Amino acid sequence: MWKFYPSATEPPEWVSPVVAAFAAVRSQIDSRLNVGVRSDAALAALRPEFLRQGFEIEEGKSRAGTIRRPVLFGEVGRPVMAYEVDGFTLSTRLFLRSKLAGARLTTLTTAI
Repeated sequence: MWKFYPSATEPPEWVSPVVAAFAAVRSQIDSRLNVGVRSDAALAALRPEFLRQGFEIEEGKSRAGTIRRPVLFGEVGRPVMAYEVDGFTLSTRLFLRSKLAGARLTTLTTAI
């Protein structure tokens, strides 16, 4: 189950393909079915479809494999705040960030 916010707005076109990507690998990434599933394993299962959809996807935890995206800019346009994200697509400005919340894997998507 999923819900798009703000709830007074119809979900944009990018929502269905992103939701379908999660649904396609649910049996591999659902922590209710797979005890101990880690966010890295979930991202690996999602990677092929997200790459097909045009996302840049994290390749590892080393500095070279991570994706750092600025979110706030200061004087002369210099980034003053940035986040390390698991995936990003410029076409929709969609960030993917996964984290473990208690015993469940929670994957958040945020349109900026």
